[in-house]
Amino acid sequence: VNDRRRWVTGFSNADKLALFEEHARAVAGEIEKIDAEVRRLEKDAQEEAVKEAAAQTVLNCEWHEIDAEDAKAKLRTIETNLNALLEQNEDLKALEEEIVKAEAECKRRREITVKQNTAFETARVTLAERQKAIETCREELRGVVADPTVLDEASLAKVAERAGRYEKGVSLSTLESCVKSVEMQILNDNRLAEKTAALSLVEVTNAFGKFLEKWPAHQATLDATEASAGEFFAKLDEIERDGLPRHEKRFRELLEKQSLEHFVDLNLEIQRARKEILSRMAVVNASLELAPFSRLAEGESHLKIEVKNVQSQDITDFRNELSGLLQGAWDDLSSIEAEVRFSQIKKLVERLDPSNSNPEVQRWRKLVLDVRQHVEFTAYELDEAGNVIETYLSGSGKSGGQRQKLTTTCLAAALRYQLGNSEEGLPVFAPVILDEAFDKADSDFTDLSMNIFRRFGFQMIVATPEKSIVTLEPYIGGAFYVVMKDRMHSSGLSVRYDEEAQKLDFEHMNDLVEEPGPVQEPKPERSPKEKRPKTEEAPAPGLFDELSLFE
Repeated sequence: VNDRRRWVTGFSNADKLALFEEHARAVAGEIEKIDAEVRRLEKDAQEEAVKEAAAQTVLNCEWHEIDAEDAKAKLRTIETNLNALLEQNEDLKALEEEIVKAEAECKRRREITVKQNTAFETARVTLAERQKAIETCREELRGVVADPTVLDEASLAKVAERAGRYEKGVSLSTLESCVKSVEMQILNDNRLAEKTAALSLVEVTNAFGKFLEKWPAHQATLDATEASAGEFFAKLDEIERDGLPRHEKRFRELLEKQSLEHFVDLNLEIQRARKEILSRMAVVNASLELAPFSRLAEGESHLKIEVKNVQSQDITDFRNELSGLLQGAWDDLSSIEAEVRFSQIKKLVERLDPSNSNPEVQRWRKLVLDVRQHVEFTAYELDEAGNVIETYLSGSGKSGGQRQKLTTTCLAAALRYQLGNSEEGLPVFAPVILDEAFDKADSDFTDLSMNIFRRFGFQMIVATPEKSIVTLEPYIGGAFYVVMKDRMHSSGLSVRYDEEAQKLDFEHMNDLVEEPGPVQEPKPERSPKEKRPKTEEAPAPGLFDELSLFE
Protein backbone atom coordinates (compact mmCIF):
# COMPACT_ATOMS: atom_id res chain seq x y z
CA VAL A 1 0.00 0.00 0.00
CA ASN A 2 2.83 2.37 0.80
CA ASP A 3 4.41 1.86 -2.63
CA ARG A 4 2.96 4.77 -4.67
CA ARG A 5 4.09 3.09 -7.85
CA ARG A 6 1.32 0.52 -7.43
CA TRP A 7 -1.45 3.09 -7.00
CA VAL A 8 -4.00 3.15 -9.85
CA THR A 9 -6.55 5.67 -8.59
CA GLY A 10 -6.75 9.42 -9.25
CA PHE A 11 -7.18 11.69 -12.26
CA SER A 12 -3.45 12.20 -13.01
CA ASN A 13 -0.53 9.78 -13.17
CA ALA A 14 2.08 12.57 -13.09
CA ASP A 15 3.23 11.78 -9.52
CA LYS A 16 3.34 8.07 -10.30
CA LEU A 17 5.34 8.73 -13.45
CA ALA A 18 7.76 10.93 -11.47
CA LEU A 19 8.32 8.06 -9.00
CA PHE A 20 9.11 5.70 -11.86
CA GLU A 21 11.49 8.23 -13.38
CA GLU A 22 13.25 8.75 -10.03
CA HIS A 23 13.54 4.97 -9.55
CA ALA A 24 14.91 4.68 -13.11
CA ARG A 25 17.57 7.29 -12.37
CA ALA A 26 18.57 5.45 -9.17
CA VAL A 27 18.80 2.11 -10.99
CA ALA A 28 20.81 3.77 -13.78
CA GLY A 29 23.28 5.08 -11.17
CA GLU A 30 23.69 1.62 -9.66
CA ILE A 31 24.19 0.11 -13.12
CA GLU A 32 26.92 2.70 -13.86
CA LYS A 33 28.71 1.83 -10.59
CA ILE A 34 28.51 -1.91 -11.34
CA ASP A 35 29.84 -1.31 -14.90
CA ALA A 36 32.78 0.68 -13.50
CA GLU A 37 33.57 -2.15 -11.03
CA VAL A 38 33.38 -4.71 -13.84
CA ARG A 39 35.80 -2.64 -15.97
CA ARG A 40 38.24 -2.37 -13.02
CA LEU A 41 38.14 -6.13 -12.38
CA GLU A 42 38.69 -6.84 -16.10
CA LYS A 43 41.75 -4.53 -16.08
CA ASP A 44 43.15 -6.31 -12.97
CA ALA A 45 42.59 -9.65 -14.65
CA GLN A 46 44.53 -8.50 -17.74
CA GLU A 47 47.44 -7.31 -15.58
CA GLU A 48 47.49 -10.65 -13.68
CA ALA A 49 47.53 -12.51 -17.01
CA VAL A 50 50.57 -10.51 -18.18
CA LYS A 51 52.37 -11.21 -14.91
CA GLU A 52 51.49 -14.91 -15.13
CA ALA A 53 52.88 -15.11 -18.69
CA ALA A 54 56.12 -13.41 -17.56
CA ALA A 55 56.48 -15.80 -14.63
CA GLN A 56 55.92 -18.79 -16.91
CA THR A 57 58.65 -17.48 -19.26
CA VAL A 58 61.08 -17.22 -16.33
CA LEU A 59 60.24 -20.77 -15.18
CA ASN A 60 60.89 -22.21 -18.65
CA CYS A 61 64.26 -20.42 -19.12
CA GLU A 62 67.75 -22.20 -18.61
CA TRP A 63 70.53 -20.45 -16.62
CA HIS A 64 73.04 -20.40 -19.41
CA GLU A 65 70.55 -18.50 -21.53
CA ILE A 66 70.61 -15.54 -19.16
CA ASP A 67 74.20 -15.75 -17.76
CA ALA A 68 75.65 -12.52 -19.22
CA GLU A 69 78.98 -12.69 -17.34
CA ASP A 70 79.81 -16.12 -18.70
CA ALA A 71 79.05 -14.93 -22.26
CA LYS A 72 81.31 -11.89 -21.82
CA ALA A 73 84.17 -14.06 -20.56
CA LYS A 74 83.85 -16.35 -23.59
CA LEU A 75 83.91 -13.30 -25.95
CA ARG A 76 87.07 -11.94 -24.33
CA THR A 77 88.76 -15.35 -24.70
CA ILE A 78 87.86 -15.49 -28.41
CA GLU A 79 89.17 -11.92 -29.03
CA THR A 80 92.47 -12.78 -27.19
CA ASN A 81 92.99 -15.90 -29.28
CA LEU A 82 92.23 -13.94 -32.49
CA ASN A 83 94.76 -11.19 -31.63
CA ALA A 84 97.40 -13.79 -30.81
CA LEU A 85 96.76 -15.49 -34.12
CA LEU A 86 97.06 -12.21 -36.01
CA GLU A 87 100.32 -11.32 -34.22
CA GLN A 88 101.86 -14.60 -35.13
CA ASN A 89 100.79 -14.45 -38.91
CA GLU A 90 102.57 -11.58 -40.76
CA ASP A 91 100.47 -12.03 -43.91
CA LEU A 92 97.24 -11.64 -42.05
CA LYS A 93 98.65 -8.60 -40.23
CA ALA A 94 99.66 -6.94 -43.55
CA LEU A 95 96.35 -7.83 -45.04
CA GLU A 96 94.57 -6.24 -42.08
CA GLU A 97 96.55 -3.03 -42.56
CA GLU A 98 95.68 -2.99 -46.27
CA ILE A 99 92.01 -3.50 -45.45
CA VAL A 100 92.13 -0.54 -43.06
CA LYS A 101 93.79 1.65 -45.71
CA ALA A 102 91.37 0.46 -48.38
CA GLU A 103 88.40 1.30 -46.16
CA ALA A 104 89.82 4.77 -45.53
CA GLU A 105 90.41 5.33 -49.26
CA CYS A 106 86.92 4.05 -50.04
CA LYS A 107 85.45 6.46 -47.52
CA ARG A 108 87.38 9.32 -49.07
CA ARG A 109 86.26 8.33 -52.57
CA ARG A 110 82.65 8.14 -51.42
CA GLU A 111 82.88 11.67 -50.01
CA ILE A 112 84.37 12.95 -53.31
CA THR A 113 81.65 11.14 -55.27
CA VAL A 114 78.93 12.71 -53.14
CA LYS A 115 80.41 16.16 -53.69
CA GLN A 116 80.75 15.58 -57.43
CA ASN A 117 77.17 14.28 -57.66
CA THR A 118 75.91 17.32 -55.77
CA ALA A 119 77.84 19.68 -58.04
CA PHE A 120 76.63 17.81 -61.12
CA GLU A 121 73.00 17.98 -59.98
CA THR A 122 73.37 21.70 -59.29
CA ALA A 123 74.89 22.26 -62.72
CA ARG A 124 72.14 20.20 -64.34
CA VAL A 125 69.42 22.25 -62.62
CA THR A 126 71.19 25.48 -63.60
CA LEU A 127 71.48 24.27 -67.20
CA ALA A 128 67.76 23.43 -67.27
CA GLU A 129 66.90 26.88 -65.93
CA ARG A 130 69.13 28.56 -68.52
CA GLN A 131 67.60 26.49 -71.32
CA LYS A 132 64.15 27.41 -70.07
CA ALA A 133 65.11 31.07 -69.95
CA ILE A 134 66.44 30.81 -73.52
CA GLU A 135 63.17 29.26 -74.71
CA THR A 136 61.22 31.98 -72.92
CA CYS A 137 63.31 34.66 -74.59
CA ARG A 138 62.78 32.99 -77.97
CA GLU A 139 59.01 32.91 -77.41
CA GLU A 140 59.05 36.59 -76.53
CA LEU A 141 61.22 37.39 -79.54
CA ARG A 142 58.79 35.67 -81.93
CA GLY A 143 56.51 38.68 -81.56
CA VAL A 144 59.34 41.08 -82.33
CA VAL A 145 61.37 39.53 -85.16
CA ALA A 146 60.50 37.04 -87.87
CA ASP A 147 63.30 34.61 -86.94
CA PRO A 148 64.18 34.54 -83.21
CA THR A 149 67.56 32.91 -83.93
CA VAL A 150 68.63 35.78 -86.19
CA LEU A 151 68.46 39.33 -84.87
CA ASP A 152 69.27 42.33 -86.98
CA GLU A 153 72.01 44.71 -85.95
CA ALA A 154 69.59 47.43 -84.97
CA SER A 155 67.78 45.15 -82.50
CA LEU A 156 71.07 43.90 -81.05
CA ALA A 157 72.26 47.47 -80.73
CA LYS A 158 69.11 48.43 -78.80
CA VAL A 159 69.48 45.45 -76.49
CA ALA A 160 73.17 46.27 -75.92
CA GLU A 161 72.25 49.90 -75.22
CA ARG A 162 69.70 48.88 -72.62
CA ALA A 163 72.12 46.34 -71.06
CA GLY A 164 74.84 49.01 -70.98
CA ARG A 165 72.72 51.02 -68.57
CA TYR A 166 73.06 48.23 -65.98
CA GLU A 167 75.42 49.51 -63.25
CA LYS A 168 77.08 46.21 -62.23
CA GLY A 169 77.97 45.10 -65.75
CA VAL A 170 76.84 41.99 -67.56
CA SER A 171 78.24 38.61 -66.50
CA LEU A 172 76.92 35.14 -65.87
CA SER A 173 76.31 35.93 -62.22
CA THR A 174 74.62 39.25 -62.96
CA LEU A 175 72.80 38.11 -66.09
CA GLU A 176 69.49 37.56 -64.32
CA SER A 177 69.58 40.97 -62.65
CA CYS A 178 70.54 42.57 -65.95
CA VAL A 179 67.64 40.85 -67.73
CA LYS A 180 65.22 42.11 -65.07
CA SER A 181 66.64 45.62 -65.46
CA VAL A 182 66.17 45.51 -69.24
CA GLU A 183 62.67 44.10 -68.82
CA MET A 184 61.78 46.94 -66.46
CA GLN A 185 63.08 49.49 -68.98
CA ILE A 186 61.03 47.89 -71.76
CA LEU A 187 57.96 47.73 -69.50
CA ASN A 188 58.24 51.43 -68.66
CA ASP A 189 58.67 52.30 -72.32
CA ASN A 190 55.66 50.15 -73.22
CA ARG A 191 53.52 51.85 -70.59
CA LEU A 192 54.53 55.25 -71.92
CA ALA A 193 53.81 54.10 -75.47
CA GLU A 194 50.39 52.68 -74.44
CA LYS A 195 49.50 55.92 -72.69
CA THR A 196 50.52 57.90 -75.75
CA ALA A 197 48.55 55.52 -77.98
CA ALA A 198 45.46 55.83 -75.73
CA LEU A 199 45.64 59.63 -75.86
CA SER A 200 46.07 59.49 -79.61
CA LEU A 201 43.11 57.10 -79.90
CA VAL A 202 40.94 59.49 -77.91
CA GLU A 203 41.96 62.36 -80.16
CA VAL A 204 41.25 60.29 -83.29
CA THR A 205 37.84 59.05 -82.08
CA ASN A 206 36.93 62.61 -81.08
CA ALA A 207 37.83 63.67 -84.60
CA PHE A 208 35.62 60.84 -85.92
CA GLY A 209 32.76 62.02 -83.70
CA LYS A 210 33.09 65.61 -84.87
CA PHE A 211 33.07 64.41 -88.48
CA LEU A 212 29.88 62.35 -87.93
CA GLU A 213 28.29 65.21 -86.01
CA LYS A 214 28.98 67.56 -88.88
CA TRP A 215 28.05 65.00 -91.56
CA PRO A 216 25.25 62.86 -90.03
CA ALA A 217 24.55 61.16 -93.36
CA HIS A 218 27.56 58.87 -92.68
CA GLN A 219 26.22 57.69 -89.30
CA ALA A 220 24.43 54.78 -90.98
CA THR A 221 27.74 53.19 -92.09
CA LEU A 222 30.32 54.64 -89.69
CA ASP A 223 30.67 55.06 -85.94
CA ALA A 224 33.21 56.92 -83.83
CA THR A 225 35.21 53.84 -82.75
CA GLU A 226 38.65 52.43 -83.41
CA ALA A 227 37.11 49.63 -85.48
CA SER A 228 35.96 52.17 -88.08
CA ALA A 229 39.39 53.80 -88.44
CA GLY A 230 40.13 51.99 -91.70
CA GLU A 231 36.83 53.15 -93.19
CA PHE A 232 37.47 56.72 -92.03
CA PHE A 233 40.93 56.74 -93.59
CA ALA A 234 39.48 55.25 -96.77
CA LYS A 235 36.87 58.01 -96.74
CA LEU A 236 39.66 60.57 -96.27
CA ASP A 237 41.59 59.12 -99.22
CA GLU A 238 38.41 59.21 -101.28
CA ILE A 239 37.76 62.84 -100.41
CA GLU A 240 41.35 63.82 -101.12
CA ARG A 241 41.37 61.82 -104.35
CA ASP A 242 37.98 62.96 -105.67
CA GLY A 243 38.16 66.53 -104.48
CA LEU A 244 35.84 68.50 -102.18
CA PRO A 245 33.97 70.45 -104.92
CA ARG A 246 32.57 67.22 -106.37
CA HIS A 247 31.32 66.14 -102.95
CA GLU A 248 29.83 69.52 -102.33
CA LYS A 249 27.93 69.31 -105.62
CA ARG A 250 26.78 65.78 -104.79
CA PHE A 251 25.68 66.98 -101.35
CA ARG A 252 23.59 69.76 -102.84
CA GLU A 253 21.96 67.35 -105.28
CA LEU A 254 21.04 64.87 -102.54
CA LEU A 255 19.89 67.63 -100.22
CA GLU A 256 17.70 69.23 -102.87
CA LYS A 257 16.22 65.96 -104.14
CA GLN A 258 15.67 64.08 -100.88
CA SER A 259 14.54 67.03 -98.78
CA LEU A 260 12.15 68.20 -101.48
CA GLU A 261 10.68 64.73 -101.95
CA HIS A 262 10.28 63.98 -98.25
CA PHE A 263 8.81 67.34 -97.31
CA VAL A 264 6.46 67.26 -100.31
CA ASP A 265 5.25 63.82 -99.19
CA LEU A 266 4.78 65.10 -95.64
CA ASN A 267 2.83 68.14 -96.82
CA LEU A 268 0.66 66.00 -99.12
CA GLU A 269 -0.02 63.54 -96.31
CA ILE A 270 -1.16 66.34 -93.99
CA GLN A 271 -3.41 67.78 -96.70
CA ARG A 272 -4.79 64.33 -97.50
CA ALA A 273 -5.63 63.69 -93.85
CA ARG A 274 -7.40 67.05 -93.59
CA LYS A 275 -9.40 66.36 -96.77
CA GLU A 276 -10.35 62.97 -95.38
CA ILE A 277 -11.71 64.61 -92.23
CA LEU A 278 -13.72 67.09 -94.33
CA SER A 279 -15.07 64.37 -96.64
CA ARG A 280 -16.11 62.11 -93.80
CA MET A 281 -17.71 65.00 -91.91
CA ALA A 282 -19.73 65.66 -95.07
CA VAL A 283 -21.08 62.09 -94.75
CA VAL A 284 -21.85 62.71 -91.08
CA ASN A 285 -23.65 65.99 -91.82
CA ALA A 286 -25.69 64.27 -94.53
CA SER A 287 -26.84 61.75 -91.91
CA LEU A 288 -27.48 64.47 -89.30
CA GLU A 289 -29.64 66.37 -91.79
CA LEU A 290 -31.99 63.39 -91.92
CA ALA A 291 -32.00 62.91 -88.14
CA PRO A 292 -34.22 65.40 -86.14
CA PHE A 293 -32.46 67.03 -83.19
CA SER A 294 -35.44 68.93 -81.69
CA ARG A 295 -39.13 69.29 -82.40
CA LEU A 296 -40.12 72.88 -83.11
CA ALA A 297 -43.44 74.58 -83.57
CA GLU A 298 -42.73 74.98 -87.28
CA GLY A 299 -41.21 71.51 -87.71
CA GLU A 300 -38.01 69.84 -86.67
CA SER A 301 -34.39 71.00 -86.32
CA HIS A 302 -31.17 69.15 -87.09
CA LEU A 303 -27.47 69.52 -86.31
CA LYS A 304 -24.69 70.49 -88.67
CA ILE A 305 -21.02 70.14 -87.70
CA GLU A 306 -18.47 72.48 -89.24
CA VAL A 307 -14.71 71.91 -89.21
CA LYS A 308 -12.54 74.93 -88.40
CA ASN A 309 -8.81 75.39 -88.08
CA VAL A 310 -7.36 75.53 -84.60
CA GLN A 311 -5.57 78.79 -83.93
CA SER A 312 -2.24 77.44 -82.65
CA GLN A 313 1.05 79.28 -83.04
CA ASP A 314 3.01 76.01 -83.18
CA ILE A 315 0.87 74.65 -86.02
CA THR A 316 1.01 77.95 -87.94
CA ASP A 317 4.79 78.20 -87.59
CA PHE A 318 5.21 74.58 -88.71
CA ARG A 319 3.09 75.13 -91.82
CA ASN A 320 4.96 78.33 -92.67
CA GLU A 321 8.33 76.65 -92.15
CA LEU A 322 7.29 73.68 -94.28
CA SER A 323 6.01 75.97 -97.06
CA GLY A 324 9.21 78.02 -96.95
CA LEU A 325 11.35 74.93 -97.46
CA LEU A 326 9.29 73.89 -100.48
CA GLN A 327 9.48 77.28 -102.19
CA GLY A 328 12.37 78.37 -104.38
CA ALA A 329 14.79 76.31 -106.44
CA TRP A 330 18.12 75.16 -105.01
CA ASP A 331 19.89 76.15 -108.20
CA ASP A 332 19.13 79.79 -107.48
CA LEU A 333 20.70 79.63 -104.01
CA SER A 334 24.24 80.66 -103.27
CA SER A 335 26.51 78.54 -101.10
CA ILE A 336 25.71 80.65 -98.02
CA GLU A 337 21.95 80.51 -98.70
CA ALA A 338 22.18 76.74 -99.24
CA GLU A 339 23.93 76.39 -95.88
CA VAL A 340 21.19 78.44 -94.21
CA ARG A 341 18.47 76.26 -95.75
CA PHE A 342 20.36 73.13 -94.76
CA SER A 343 20.53 74.40 -91.16
CA GLN A 344 16.77 74.96 -91.21
CA ILE A 345 16.16 71.46 -92.57
CA LYS A 346 18.52 69.92 -90.02
CA LYS A 347 16.80 71.72 -87.15
CA LEU A 348 13.34 70.66 -88.37
CA VAL A 349 14.42 67.03 -88.91
CA GLU A 350 15.89 66.86 -85.40
CA ARG A 351 12.58 68.05 -83.94
CA LEU A 352 10.65 65.53 -86.05
CA ASP A 353 12.98 62.66 -85.10
CA PRO A 354 10.96 60.14 -82.99
CA SER A 355 14.12 59.20 -81.02
CA ASN A 356 14.23 62.68 -79.49
CA SER A 357 13.08 62.06 -75.89
CA ASN A 358 12.64 65.70 -74.92
CA PRO A 359 9.05 65.97 -73.54
CA GLU A 360 8.50 69.41 -75.08
CA VAL A 361 9.73 68.19 -78.48
CA GLN A 362 7.50 65.11 -78.25
CA ARG A 363 4.49 67.31 -77.44
CA TRP A 364 5.29 69.61 -80.37
CA ARG A 365 5.83 66.68 -82.78
CA LYS A 366 2.51 65.09 -81.81
CA LEU A 367 0.73 68.42 -82.19
CA VAL A 368 2.05 69.28 -85.67
CA LEU A 369 1.84 65.76 -87.14
CA ASP A 370 -1.56 64.72 -85.76
CA VAL A 371 -3.96 66.45 -88.15
CA ARG A 372 -6.87 65.79 -85.81
CA GLN A 373 -5.40 68.40 -83.47
CA HIS A 374 -5.30 70.97 -86.28
CA VAL A 375 -9.09 71.27 -86.39
CA GLU A 376 -11.96 71.83 -84.03
CA PHE A 377 -15.64 71.08 -84.44
CA THR A 378 -18.58 73.45 -83.96
CA ALA A 379 -22.18 72.18 -83.98
CA TYR A 380 -25.01 74.39 -85.27
CA GLU A 381 -28.70 73.65 -84.70
CA LEU A 382 -30.61 74.61 -87.87
CA ASP A 383 -34.32 74.80 -88.55
CA GLU A 384 -35.96 73.50 -91.71
CA ALA A 385 -35.19 76.81 -93.47
CA GLY A 386 -31.49 76.54 -92.65
CA ASN A 387 -31.46 79.29 -90.01
CA VAL A 388 -29.13 78.90 -87.03
CA ILE A 389 -31.08 78.37 -83.79
CA GLU A 390 -28.26 77.43 -81.42
CA THR A 391 -24.47 77.13 -81.58
CA TYR A 392 -22.69 74.46 -79.53
CA LEU A 393 -18.98 74.94 -78.91
CA SER A 394 -19.14 72.56 -75.95
CA GLY A 395 -21.63 71.31 -73.37
CA SER A 396 -20.78 73.98 -70.79
CA GLY A 397 -23.61 76.21 -69.68
CA LYS A 398 -26.27 73.69 -70.72
CA SER A 399 -28.67 71.76 -68.54
CA GLY A 400 -28.17 68.06 -67.89
CA GLY A 401 -30.80 67.09 -70.44
CA GLN A 402 -29.37 69.44 -73.08
CA ARG A 403 -25.84 68.13 -72.55
CA GLN A 404 -27.07 64.56 -72.73
CA LYS A 405 -29.02 65.37 -75.87
CA LEU A 406 -25.98 66.97 -77.55
CA THR A 407 -23.66 64.23 -76.34
CA THR A 408 -25.92 61.46 -77.63
CA THR A 409 -26.29 63.08 -81.04
CA CYS A 410 -22.55 63.72 -81.37
CA LEU A 411 -21.87 60.20 -80.11
CA ALA A 412 -24.04 58.71 -82.84
CA ALA A 413 -22.35 60.92 -85.45
CA ALA A 414 -18.86 60.06 -84.12
CA LEU A 415 -19.59 56.33 -84.16
CA ARG A 416 -20.93 56.63 -87.68
CA TYR A 417 -17.79 58.54 -88.63
CA GLN A 418 -15.43 55.95 -87.10
CA LEU A 419 -17.24 52.81 -88.23
CA GLY A 420 -17.96 54.04 -91.77
CA ASN A 421 -20.17 52.23 -94.29
CA SER A 422 -20.39 48.60 -95.26
CA GLU A 423 -21.52 47.35 -98.64
CA GLU A 424 -25.14 47.34 -97.39
CA GLY A 425 -24.90 51.01 -96.31
CA LEU A 426 -24.79 50.09 -92.62
CA PRO A 427 -21.95 50.58 -90.08
CA VAL A 428 -19.32 47.85 -90.18
CA PHE A 429 -20.16 47.19 -86.50
CA ALA A 430 -23.75 48.02 -85.51
CA PRO A 431 -24.37 47.17 -81.77
CA VAL A 432 -24.16 50.16 -79.38
CA ILE A 433 -24.55 49.64 -75.60
CA LEU A 434 -25.67 52.58 -73.39
CA ASP A 435 -25.82 52.30 -69.59
CA GLU A 436 -28.24 54.54 -67.63
CA ALA A 437 -29.45 55.86 -70.96
CA PHE A 438 -31.79 58.87 -71.10
CA ASP A 439 -32.08 59.04 -67.29
CA LYS A 440 -32.10 62.89 -67.39
CA ALA A 441 -33.82 63.38 -70.74
CA ASP A 442 -37.49 63.92 -71.51
CA SER A 443 -39.55 61.60 -73.69
CA ASP A 444 -39.18 63.87 -76.75
CA PHE A 445 -35.40 63.72 -76.66
CA THR A 446 -35.44 59.99 -75.96
CA ASP A 447 -37.65 59.49 -79.00
CA LEU A 448 -35.39 61.74 -81.14
CA SER A 449 -32.19 60.03 -79.97
CA MET A 450 -33.46 56.54 -80.70
CA ASN A 451 -34.62 57.77 -84.09
CA ILE A 452 -31.11 59.18 -84.78
CA PHE A 453 -29.38 55.93 -83.89
CA ARG A 454 -31.85 53.97 -86.00
CA ARG A 455 -31.33 56.32 -88.98
CA PHE A 456 -27.57 55.83 -88.64
CA GLY A 457 -28.12 52.07 -88.81
CA PHE A 458 -27.13 51.14 -85.25
CA GLN A 459 -28.58 48.37 -83.08
CA MET A 460 -29.20 49.84 -79.61
CA ILE A 461 -28.78 47.91 -76.36
CA VAL A 462 -29.72 50.27 -73.52
CA ALA A 463 -30.11 50.01 -69.74
CA THR A 464 -32.64 52.67 -68.71
CA PRO A 465 -34.98 53.54 -65.83
CA GLU A 466 -38.56 52.38 -65.97
CA LYS A 467 -39.89 55.83 -66.90
CA SER A 468 -38.45 55.64 -70.45
CA ILE A 469 -40.19 52.38 -71.37
CA VAL A 470 -43.20 53.95 -73.09
CA THR A 471 -41.03 56.15 -75.29
CA LEU A 472 -38.67 53.30 -76.21
CA GLU A 473 -41.37 50.72 -77.04
CA PRO A 474 -41.57 51.57 -80.79
CA TYR A 475 -37.81 51.07 -81.16
CA ILE A 476 -37.22 47.85 -79.21
CA GLY A 477 -37.61 44.19 -79.96
CA GLY A 478 -37.53 42.81 -76.43
CA ALA A 479 -36.87 43.68 -72.78
CA PHE A 480 -35.44 42.19 -69.60
CA TYR A 481 -36.73 43.55 -66.27
CA VAL A 482 -34.09 43.58 -63.42
CA VAL A 483 -34.75 44.22 -59.71
CA MET A 484 -32.18 44.36 -56.91
CA LYS A 485 -33.17 44.47 -53.25
CA ASP A 486 -30.85 45.79 -50.51
CA ARG A 487 -28.03 45.67 -53.08
CA MET A 488 -27.68 41.97 -52.31
CA HIS A 489 -30.52 40.06 -53.99
CA SER A 490 -31.45 40.49 -57.61
CA SER A 491 -33.94 38.92 -59.94
CA GLY A 492 -34.94 39.36 -63.56
CA LEU A 493 -37.65 38.52 -66.02
CA SER A 494 -37.84 38.58 -69.82
CA VAL A 495 -40.76 40.67 -71.12
CA ARG A 496 -42.45 39.58 -74.32
CA TYR A 497 -42.75 42.14 -77.13
CA ASP A 498 -45.78 42.45 -79.41
CA GLU A 499 -44.42 43.20 -82.89
CA GLU A 500 -47.81 44.21 -84.35
CA ALA A 501 -48.76 46.58 -81.53
CA GLN A 502 -45.10 47.61 -80.93
CA LYS A 503 -45.62 47.30 -77.18
CA LEU A 504 -44.32 45.21 -74.29
CA ASP A 505 -46.62 42.55 -72.84
CA PHE A 506 -46.72 42.93 -69.03
CA GLU A 507 -49.63 40.50 -68.59
CA HIS A 508 -47.65 37.78 -66.82
CA MET A 509 -45.27 39.97 -64.78
CA ASN A 510 -47.59 40.17 -61.71
CA ASP A 511 -47.22 36.43 -61.09
CA LEU A 512 -43.47 36.12 -61.77
CA VAL A 513 -41.85 39.21 -60.22
CA GLU A 514 -42.13 39.35 -56.41
CA GLU A 515 -39.70 42.09 -55.45
CA PRO A 516 -41.17 45.12 -57.31
CA GLY A 517 -44.79 44.12 -56.52
CA PRO A 518 -47.61 43.68 -59.01
CA VAL A 519 -47.38 45.64 -62.24
CA GLN A 520 -50.45 47.11 -63.90
CA GLU A 521 -51.04 45.98 -67.45
CA PRO A 522 -50.61 48.92 -69.88
CA LYS A 523 -53.75 50.23 -71.48
CA PRO A 524 -54.06 49.14 -75.12
CA GLU A 525 -55.19 52.55 -76.34
CA ARG A 526 -52.21 54.57 -74.97
CA SER A 527 -49.90 56.24 -77.45
CA PRO A 528 -46.07 56.07 -77.47
CA LYS A 529 -45.91 59.55 -75.96
CA GLU A 530 -47.99 58.63 -72.86
CA LYS A 531 -46.33 57.71 -69.63
CA ARG A 532 -46.47 54.15 -68.37
CA PRO A 533 -48.88 53.66 -65.41
CA LYS A 534 -47.14 53.29 -62.08
CA THR A 535 -47.10 49.93 -60.33
CA GLU A 536 -49.56 49.36 -57.52
CA GLU A 537 -46.69 48.81 -55.07
CA ALA A 538 -43.51 50.80 -55.66
CA PRO A 539 -40.14 49.17 -54.95
CA ALA A 540 -38.48 49.87 -51.64
CA PRO A 541 -36.04 52.85 -51.46
CA GLY A 542 -32.58 52.06 -52.72
CA LEU A 543 -33.73 49.45 -55.23
CA PHE A 544 -32.09 49.52 -58.65
CA ASP A 545 -34.39 48.51 -61.46
CA GLU A 546 -33.62 48.95 -65.14
CA LEU A 547 -34.85 47.59 -68.41
CA SER A 548 -32.30 46.22 -70.87
CA LEU A 549 -33.93 46.90 -74.22
CA PHE A 550 -32.85 45.03 -77.33
CA GLU A 551 -33.75 46.35 -80.77
